[in-house]
Amino acid sequence: MKKFLQALSFVMMLFVMTSCSSKNTNSDNSNKASSTNKENLAQENEKEGYLTISAAASLTDALNDVIIEFFNEYPEISINANFASSGAIQTQIEEGAPVDIFLSASTKQIDSLKEQDLLDNDSIYNLLENEVVLVTPKDSDLQIESFEDLANSSDIDKGEIAIGEVGSVPVGEYTKEIYENLGLWDKIEPNANWAKDVREVLDWVTQGEVKAGIVYKTDAILEKDNLNIIASAPEGSHNKVIYPMAIVKKSDNKDNARLFEEFLKKDQAKKIFNSYGFKVK
Repeated sequence: MKKFLQALSFVMMLFVMTSCSSKNTNSDNSNKASSTNKENLAQENEKEGYLTISAAASLTDALNDVIIEFFNEYPEISINANFASSGAIQTQIEEGAPVDIFLSASTKQIDSLKEQDLLDNDSIYNLLENEVVLVTPKDSDLQIESFEDLANSSDIDKGEIAIGEVGSVPVGEYTKEIYENLGLWDKIEPNANWAKDVREVLDWVTQGEVKAGIVYKTDAILEKDNLNIIASAPEGSHNKVIYPMAIVKKSDNKDNARLFEEFLKKDQAKKIFNSYGFKVK
């Protein structure tokens, strides 16, 4: 997680530097700036080279590294990166949040936004693929070897399985799909402890607050020293975990967004994603 904190600090530093630069440039008109409306601020940010990226929580570490590489190539563009559950980001975009690029952990959110005509359709493409895995705390004595074992274990009680919230968190959706296809959802659901995103599931497992959790393989790899990877989801038990991206139609920074989209297709970005365990499409 240290690498994530360093990357996040770097991104936040870029945001702060942009803000400070704006203040210095307009120091003689500080009173006027305080009353500037949102539209003018958006125009000012665009002139300075600005980009807001909202991405699935499971992309946090990898995407922060990609952003650093992008900034090395385009230092004039300041990036504000927001990480949350894909469902939460979808809602933000629907409510008019100033997002330029959306990277989701599921095609469901992208498809819904596309149907609402909120995305540039020609910018939509599948970027990455991931896997779903079952994990337990490092010092766990739970005797399980598979997803089926977890559902049938007599050592699991209410609230002891961390699962992403079904409906808003893609990994939760995949978890439900897996257990429904196994015919075991009715055994898992009563023992679920619902998390706001996959990183919360991961934290609960590594801190020993639950006996097991279902996360993406890439998240499990990040904390491999603090948890046990028990098993991958049975083959064919769920749809492929695809990460699509798209440019938001109302973006005020289309040129910068397209630059970043093209950068994601470059070898240097692909190598970073691969290093975190993602499969590049």
